[in-house]
Amino acid sequence: MQMAVLSAEETLDPRSASNVISAPRRPVTHPLQFAGPGAYASALPGSGCGVVFEDDGQAGYLYVTNETHTYVFDTLLLYDRGSHNQLFPGEHAAIVWNQKQKRAGLFYHHAFQAAVDFANRRAICRTGAGAHAWDDELIEGLE
Repeated sequence: MQMAVLSAEETLDPRSASNVISAPRRPVTHPLQFAGPGAYASALPGSGCGVVFEDDGQAGYLYVTNETHTYVFDTLLLYDRGSHNQLFPGEHAAIVWNQKQKRAGLFYHHAFQAAVDFANRRAICRTGAGAHAWDDELIEGLE
């Protein structure tokens, strides 16, 4: 499986439609256009933190990883095939990072679907699967 890796050079300021690299302390957005089953990786350079969004054709997941995506710390179930929050080819999503808070979130369908707080070792998702019950506090600083 090939993985699309989103780099800092592809970062957009979430408050602007222009292609301007954000200041390090403001949230940065790594946009992606979902093309179907596959993996999309993003990391916060120099932090040791990374995430990988994957759709395997049956379900969508967000993996909490190290910066090089070689170690998975946690797995969050985002959707099962056929659910109301499934992504379809051509839809847009974004991985949003807050460097100061060491947080990342996956945004699509007009809302954050998952978020990770690396500093406090917490992760949430809208499905609440496993020990990942939703808590709006974790998306503060990503909006």
